[in-house]
Amino acid sequence: MRSRYSAFVRGDAEYLLRTTHPDHADREAGDAAMLRSLRETFRLYRYEGLRVLDRRPAGSDGLAEVLFYARVWEGTRDRSFVERSYFDHDGTGWRYLAGDLVPAAALRGRVEGLTLDAFARALEAAR
Repeated sequence: MRSRYSAFVRGDAEYLLRTTHPDHADREAGDAAMLRSLRETFRLYRYEGLRVLDRRPAGSDGLAEVLFYARVWEGTRDRSFVERSYFDHDGTGWRYLAGDLVPAAALRGRVEGLTLDAFARALEAAR
């Protein structure tokens, strides 16, 4: 997770493509489209910090989970968020498969001490 966030900070679209699972929704339009989208993201957003809040090793489904808080800005607008990410190991490395994202503002400052279980309950309550 940290290496992918660093790639966002550095604007390394190729690394993000390599570490995105082939079944991720962003891969459906093809690699060239994903690279274009990533480069537009780098132009629009400023990445200012990452904090891993919780993690869970791969379970019987083979998926590992990471809960993190990312500080992100679009100009002067705070776009920070908390995400539960799912990673799948392909025999070579961990690949980002999917994630559930909640804007940090919606959590009303309750990011510290947030766990995967508490995040899942918050998502369920929001539905």
